[in-house]
Parts: sequence; C-alpha cells; structure tokens
Amino acid sequence: MVIKEACPAQNGRFSTIKTLQGLAGAHAILELVLYNHSDRYDYYDDTGVYSVSVKALFRSEETPKPRKEDIRAKILKTFDIEDTPAVTTNISDAMGVVYTLVASKWDKDIDAYIKKLKKEEKELTSPSAVKHREQEIERLL
Repeated sequence: MVIKEACPAQNGRFSTIKTLQGLAGAHAILELVLYNHSDRYDYYDDTGVYSVSVKALFRSEETPKPRKEDIRAKILKTFDIEDTPAVTTNISDAMGVVYTLVASKWDKDIDAYIKKLKKEEKELTSPSAVKHREQEIERLL
C-alpha cells in the first residue's frame, strides 16, 4: 500500500517555493509509478495526508505548534523507538503521515463501512448472505 503526503494548496509562511517544487516533483514521480504499476500497488485515497493534519494530531499543551523535532520525539516515544541518528526528521515525518492517516481517517472510514454493512444486513433474507456480512464485519473489527 502507498500512502502519500498531500501537496499543500498554497505555501505557508514557513514553506519555500523550493520545498513546494520538491514535493510536487516527488508527487509526480509517485503518480507515474502508481499509474504504470496499478496492478501491483494500491493506495488508500487520492488526496493523501496534509501536513496540517499531522501537526494537528501531534499538537499538545506542551507543543501547541509542533515542529519536525517535536513530531520526531513523539514518534520515538509512541512507537518505543531508540533515539538514534538513523531516525531522521524525514523518516519520522513519513511515520507521522501514516500514523495520522490511520488515527484520523482510516478508522473513521472503517467504522462508516461497518455501519453501512449492518444497515444492509437488516435488509437481507438469505441466511448465507447474512452470515457473509457478519464475517466481513468481524474481519473489520
């Protein structure tokens, strides 16, 4: 599965044009690879995860405006990872994007899908169809 950080719609006060160009270039390469190898790679949604969403998830009273270093520290603590130079801020940023996707979108989408399945299940009359829906709901839980 491929998860991507969304390109910002506009640059913020701390973004530079060079940063935005680099991110756009990376997205272009990713999109081409996915298009050419769509039979081998799946990705969750077309948009991706915005950096603003990552920062919002990692916001706390101690760090109301989390920076890369704050996100890195929280990732190391959350996943009980040894603090080594190998875990760069770019690596922790990528982990933060995945963590944000799962924590703020993926779980909500699964809950909505389970709700839909339960609603459809009430309308089914075939015992095998009901059993199939129940198995799918159980798998998702």
